[in-house]
Amino acid sequence: MEGIIFGVDLVKGSPRGKVSPGYAVYIMNDVERTFRLVSIYKLLRLMRKFRPSILAVDNIYELAENKRELISLMKRFPENTRLIQVTSYSGGESLPSLARRYGIECDSKNPIDEARACAVLASLGVGYEVSAFTEFSCLTVSRNRSLGKGGWSQNRYRRKVHHSVMRAVREIEEKLRDANLDYSVDMRRAFGGLSRGVFRIYAPVEKIPVRSAKTRDVQIKLEAVEKDNIEFIPLKKIEKYLIVGMDPGTTTAVAVLDLNGNLLHLKSERNWSLPRIIDFLKDVGRPVIVSTDVTPPPGTVLKLKKSFDAILHVPRESLTVERKNEITAGYTTSNAHERDALAAAIEGYNFFRSKFAQIEKKVPQGVDLDEVKVRVLKGSTIKSAILTDSESEVNGKKRERYRVEDIQKLRAELRKKEEIIDELERIIERMKGEMDEKDRTISLLERKLIKTKKEESYRLRKEKEIEERNKTIEILQNKIEEQRKEIHDLNNKIQMMRKFRYLELRGEWKPIKVLNRFTKDEIEKLDSSIGIKSGDIILLSDPSGGGASTAELLVKKGIRAILVESDMSHIALERLIEGEIPVIKASELDIRQIDDFAMVKKDEFEKKYKEALKEVERTRKKLSMSRLEKLFQEYRSERIRDM
Repeated sequence: MEGIIFGVDLVKGSPRGKVSPGYAVYIMNDVERTFRLVSIYKLLRLMRKFRPSILAVDNIYELAENKRELISLMKRFPENTRLIQVTSYSGGESLPSLARRYGIECDSKNPIDEARACAVLASLGVGYEVSAFTEFSCLTVSRNRSLGKGGWSQNRYRRKVHHSVMRAVREIEEKLRDANLDYSVDMRRAFGGLSRGVFRIYAPVEKIPVRSAKTRDVQIKLEAVEKDNIEFIPLKKIEKYLIVGMDPGTTTAVAVLDLNGNLLHLKSERNWSLPRIIDFLKDVGRPVIVSTDVTPPPGTVLKLKKSFDAILHVPRESLTVERKNEITAGYTTSNAHERDALAAAIEGYNFFRSKFAQIEKKVPQGVDLDEVKVRVLKGSTIKSAILTDSESEVNGKKRERYRVEDIQKLRAELRKKEEIIDELERIIERMKGEMDEKDRTISLLERKLIKTKKEESYRLRKEKEIEERNKTIEILQNKIEEQRKEIHDLNNKIQMMRKFRYLELRGEWKPIKVLNRFTKDEIEKLDSSIGIKSGDIILLSDPSGGGASTAELLVKKGIRAILVESDMSHIALERLIEGEIPVIKASELDIRQIDDFAMVKKDEFEKKYKEALKEVERTRKKLSMSRLEKLFQEYRSERIRDM
């Protein structure tokens, strides 16, 4: 840990709003302190009192409205205090998510928790130092008072002030040479000496052996030179690990998730070459899992996996369109390729999700969760991955600093105890015992509270997982039951059809094809599904609605007979009779039906068929005579009109 660290989080108001901002402050030191609501002015007073090495925030623009105000504020910081923004300046991962990655408990609704998370993350080297000043400094020496209009002694007074300015400039030059610092100076001559001297020093403010000051005649002002733009310098390189879903083809799509399942990028492009895809992913982070939605995986996916030495995830079976739509529900995709890539990435994350949750429960505070997850994916056990991270070079140095601080802490505590003994010599031993007992009780209660919070959090997560699994089990059980019913119905149908086939082969029954409604669409549907050919017997369940054109379709098919369950329109009936197709009442026959198939007893049908065929002949003759008479009548009428 680097000395005293301030963690700051905005509680109310805003530098951009009408309400003045208020901040929660967490001071990380030998003795931790918290302040729930302080103004910006009190924050500066606390910084001047404790002189922190780091001021850590979630977003620098919680402190100031714009660059100008931020630089003005940073100039009022104590010397050697660095401003650190722990989250990325380009957006992305939130503070609670970043804290969870390092095993730090952080309630997003508690500003003290967020301030504490900022301080701890900064102590672990997470974040970006805000650099607003160059390595150059500007030191100005000038008069501290106006010379005025003057009087009899005006020239003597002017000479005295200008001489004081010149002497201050020479003293500063001597100090800069002794400190071996490079500089240039611009001096303005005046009566009796100098009216102004401006130094440009090639060193940061903290390395200059001169400070801003004022005397009766002279003022010295030391300032850092501002940069054109604020820069964010990472405290240490943090590699972002990725889960990549890919859908290759003429149009290639790539979906990028982090190890928490958050969508970072979703992009598709025509003729997107593999080298350009690799460059795109390198700019985002390092892929550790490459996933596809089809089995076996395409060659391009295998090449991408090999380029990053990543783990390949392939589903047991190629994902269906329905499954992909279900997985990507709630996301916005531009085309089917992006949907497929996103579905592959999410499926890959879901495959390792339970392992990630197991790791998160076991990783202690201060250890990079993503680093441990990657090591476990590569084959390490969780325990060895945690130990490897703890024994890394960076953490090793950190533990060494902690040992030095422990010694300083013991010395500080010893001094405090000596002061307490000196101040409280006259306090009785009983009172000291009571105070010690209260301290132990508070410490015990705090430990119990922390333990209770952890147990409650674990219980809630466990109950939620159980609830989700129970819902999944219930859905799957319902699907199984539906499939069982469907299988049962199909088995019954199969048995019935076998029985029909057996009876047909024995010659006792004849097969019938079932037409549900007497419409053109139904006739075409039956013809396309099982076929209607010459000599077929058709069972018409609902003969209403059919006309001459509908009957014409069946006549053209050359069917043998039609069995009806109710009356048919006389127009359709006449067309069927003209086509020599008898229409027989189904109720007069013994018919067995299953879906689009039925059976009728052969003997009964042949008997009824012959009778119906004779009736058709008689009806045809009657129709012919009727039509002939009608033609004769029409002819006679026309002759009468002509005469």
